[in-house]
Amino acid sequence: MLTTFLLDSWSFFKRHIITIAAIVLPISIPFEIITTLQQNSINMEELVLADLLLPLLIDSMVYPVYTIAVIFYMSSVVSDKSSDIKTLWSLGIKFWLPFMIYSIASGIIITIGLILFIIPGLIYTARYAFAPFDLLFNENTPFDAMKNSWHAAKDYLWIILGGYIVITVIVFSPFYFISQLFTQGSTTMLIFDIISNIILSVLHVMYTVFSYRVYEYAKNEKQIL
Repeated sequence: MLTTFLLDSWSFFKRHIITIAAIVLPISIPFEIITTLQQNSINMEELVLADLLLPLLIDSMVYPVYTIAVIFYMSSVVSDKSSDIKTLWSLGIKFWLPFMIYSIASGIIITIGLILFIIPGLIYTARYAFAPFDLLFNENTPFDAMKNSWHAAKDYLWIILGGYIVITVIVFSPFYFISQLFTQGSTTMLIFDIISNIILSVLHVMYTVFSYRVYEYAKNEKQIL
């Protein structure tokens, strides 16, 4: 089943990559350039909290908009309805606040889990995988969506975790090995960081596509959410 979900997700991503990129890149490109330049300018000996918080603050502003837009785009494809990119972005803005609250709340819980024992963080990540869809499609509150996802994703925990691990290895490994060819702190490395972060902002959508594929299966199979 995991293989089927992964292949289906890759097939969808591959067929719709142009539209996905058109949704993501106009928002992510300036963000990735600004944050990469900012992070590369940090003096580790004079590091202050603001240096760490600025990228997170900017990310919390822009990530929900294009992620929401991508989710509604996937839904429109599945339901055979057409939606233009401006409409999808407007939906991203409409649901920005509740999605941001969900992202921050789940992010804090997952981070604490990862810091403490790692495994709890991974479990939280998988069990909250359906929350964005419940929040957007059923217009539940962020915390209700998280609670609903916690129960609904229980039977799919290992499938979701397995998919995330496979996607992580496939997506990030090439960038890691290529980065070893450059000298840390060099201009070439900076350019590579900017380009790779921009590309990864699109490839990162694979996690959402995979989660949505499992969510649709779970919804149709068990009539959940």
